[in-house]
Amino acid sequence: SSSSSSSTNGVNGGGGDGEVCVHGRELELGVVDVTRAVQYLVEHSQLQLYTFSKGSLTGFWDPTVGNAEKALRIWYLFRHTPHETTVLDHEPLELPLSSHRKHIRPQQAPPPPQSSMPNSDSAPPPP
Repeated sequence: SSSSSSSTNGVNGGGGDGEVCVHGRELELGVVDVTRAVQYLVEHSQLQLYTFSKGSLTGFWDPTVGNAEKALRIWYLFRHTPHETTVLDHEPLELPLSSHRKHIRPQQAPPPPQSSMPNSDSAPPPP
């Protein structure tokens, strides 16, 4: 299974049920969360968008109304692994792809605490 969180720069959308939900700061930046609209397009844990303007998709709209470069950025989980990709407005998109995998370094475990007590497995010190 996969889940996604999406935002766009220029190509924007909002809530479901035909209602556009835009927060003031998102509109000011020209970036809007289109997670619901993108999740609706996922079939069998896959997403394919062909070469056309993403602004024509249900749930997307363009608050920049102009010639601003538009892009769709998607963060998603696939097999419990984070992925991320960005495509320009007219570029095709296919998910999931291994090239989208985010390589996150595992956190190093802290060293074990130093004990001031002698190790019971070791031999006693010579007299």
